[in-house]
Amino acid sequence: MNARLILLPIAAIYKIVTDVRNYLYDKHIFKSKRFPTPIICVGNITVGGTGKTPIVDRIISHIGDRDTALVSRGYKRKTRGLVYATSTSTAADIGDEPLMIHNHHKYLTIAIDGNRNAAIKSVIKRKKPRVIIMDDGMQHRSTQAYKYIMVCDYARPIWKDYLLPAGNLRESAKGSKRASIIIINKCPADLSEAERDEITKKMNLNLSQTILFSTMVYGDIIDGCGKAELSHTDRILAIAGIARPAPFFDEVKRRFKTVHTLTFDDHHEYTTDDILDIKEEMKRVDADVIITTEKDFVRLPYIAGVKVCYLPIGIEFLFDGEKIFNKKIDTYVTKRN
Repeated sequence: MNARLILLPIAAIYKIVTDVRNYLYDKHIFKSKRFPTPIICVGNITVGGTGKTPIVDRIISHIGDRDTALVSRGYKRKTRGLVYATSTSTAADIGDEPLMIHNHHKYLTIAIDGNRNAAIKSVIKRKKPRVIIMDDGMQHRSTQAYKYIMVCDYARPIWKDYLLPAGNLRESAKGSKRASIIIINKCPADLSEAERDEITKKMNLNLSQTILFSTMVYGDIIDGCGKAELSHTDRILAIAGIARPAPFFDEVKRRFKTVHTLTFDDHHEYTTDDILDIKEEMKRVDADVIITTEKDFVRLPYIAGVKVCYLPIGIEFLFDGEKIFNKKIDTYVTKRN
């Protein structure tokens, strides 16, 4: 029997619980904290791998590091309570995705706390930013964001999915109605207008919502000193500990003649034994270089005698969506709650 069918009764119970919770927030029986500083929440209703981090990065780049702050829970960090990113922060201190953002935006204030309201209060008192980005907060309804940006995975349409644990949805698809902007991410670069229109129809938007489409783009391979000098004939061991590694592996294989792959769980914490296994695998396949994702790169310990690089990833809006997106962000920043 299909495992999903077995789990559907549990998913039905989960749906009732999440629907009731959202109803209580929608009717203001459960209270949401509002702040005077505009808060833009970038989140999703799907578990793992929708590509939120490049969207967050794009917003910060557009607004500017010094005018923006980021609030995140710092998934899988080892610290507790409120922590700010510093020049010495590690993935264990603040989480891998906040560390990636910190590496891109040195002047950005990044506050890590599971209690988003406490983090936001601290940030406002400390910096008074023009805008605060709340990462992965669609379901964190005790904080009332000014605008919600929901990121969806093209390959996992929410109208075809099931709630946890039978599927990947954190809440009912109707939760998408809270979003002002919905981004269908990881689309084929040649997505047709006909398919765009079909997806838009199936998303069943209301008049206040904007839907945009984007594709993932890969940059130059980077080592610890900048752009890596590599040859097409180098023998590569590609390592990924992300939710959906196939596109990353495909891109590495497109660039190099000989590629072997090694997969770990999403947000995997690399241990000494893992490093020994990686070195043994390099020896077994006679690899010259490790290429990994940027998210893995910030988590991987130093490997003596091994050249380790990462393949950066970003987004590119389709159908002239970048102008629309930037204009919306500018509007959100200048308005107040």
